[in-house]
Amino acid sequence: MKRTFFAALLLLSCTALRPVERLEPRSLPKLQLPELTEVKLPNGMTVFFFEDHTLPMVSAEVTVKAGSIYDPVAKKGLTKFVVNFMESGGTKTLLPAEFERQSDALGIQCEVTPTREMIRGELKTLSSHMEKGFSLFLDMMFRPAFHASREDLVRKKLLEDLRREQDEPELLAKRLFLETVYGKDSTWARRPTHATIMDITRQDAIDYHHHYFVPQNTMMAIVGDFNTEAMKEMLIAATADLPRTAPAFPAVSPVEETFSASRVTLEKPLTQAYIRMGHLGIKRTNPDRFALTILNHILGSGDFKSRLMEDIRVTRGLAYGISSDFSPETDYGVFEVRVATKKESADEVIGIIKKHVEEIAAHGVTEAELRFAKRSILNGLIFAFETPRRVAAQQLLYRFYGYPDDYWKTYQAQVKKVTTAEVKRVAQKYLHPDAFKIVVVGPR
Repeated sequence: MKRTFFAALLLLSCTALRPVERLEPRSLPKLQLPELTEVKLPNGMTVFFFEDHTLPMVSAEVTVKAGSIYDPVAKKGLTKFVVNFMESGGTKTLLPAEFERQSDALGIQCEVTPTREMIRGELKTLSSHMEKGFSLFLDMMFRPAFHASREDLVRKKLLEDLRREQDEPELLAKRLFLETVYGKDSTWARRPTHATIMDITRQDAIDYHHHYFVPQNTMMAIVGDFNTEAMKEMLIAATADLPRTAPAFPAVSPVEETFSASRVTLEKPLTQAYIRMGHLGIKRTNPDRFALTILNHILGSGDFKSRLMEDIRVTRGLAYGISSDFSPETDYGVFEVRVATKKESADEVIGIIKKHVEEIAAHGVTEAELRFAKRSILNGLIFAFETPRRVAAQQLLYRFYGYPDDYWKTYQAQVKKVTTAEVKRVAQKYLHPDAFKIVVVGPR
């Protein structure tokens, strides 16, 4: 009964277009971002401060240039091993159990998350526990002990993650798609194995951390209920002993831009087929990324207003959801379409997706589609900066990827300038339906 109710509610929300039409002529809300205070600490670390006394909370985010693309081939999974060990292995002043006890007692959240190019640390604490929160957080980030008693536990967790991946068809489809597009041995697609995880040692984690977790390779943003001058002095004192060396980064093999069609099927005893299809995308600095953002929104990322969703879900009822992504990366990203459908309709859905991609490349988009996509994207930009914490997080990303601090202004201006002719041009240039890499996880 509950599912039926929400399905009916969703249907009403999707069909009630008149309120949307009445809102469309209105001018877009003006985006005003708060100004962050930037400070370079004596040890070389860049820190952004923003005081916000609305709530008695303080949050901090740290970015470190490191990640899985720098893992040695024989020790794939090292970055994940290090991150898990940092969270659970204690610090040089606290044993693991005591670190966990103090964090839990005060409600202090300290987390570390790895990506392919970056490691992110995050702290959330009440301002009344700020001093203790930063003490725990900075020790976890920069003075982890990697206590030997937790080494086997960390290794077993990663092995269990590998095992569970075999039961997650969406994860399997994602992994296989990246391997198919980039090549199994590419640094952008490789994944840990049982053998490589077993070969990683505690000393490997210590060496990795010593190499990358240095102030010159780190940025931090702090937002919340604090005093900037007092916080700056506290950080200077708390990080004065950190090494001041700049890390060297292993060479990452470039991605070769090639296009050729292929299809990979991984048989699983499932009732649905999980499909990913596409090819290489663009680099992060590509000037056509703004037009491609609009193209992608119209094709598949614009929820119920996208062509793929309207046809495959709304009209034909062949899938609950479908989306596309044209992701820019430091090297080439990927263009992909993601969908799950019943096994009998898998080939039909693949054919429909190809047809839509061919159609948009041949004939482009309409003026109405362009206007709606622009409004949706620009309105969505406002939500990306709706809190000071999000503003600070975006600031870190802009610096990390080498964008100007006011890149959001460039983004707004460039999106507004895109024309239907430009969308058609980039569709013909960057979409290659005849060279789709297709991955299907599910029944034969």
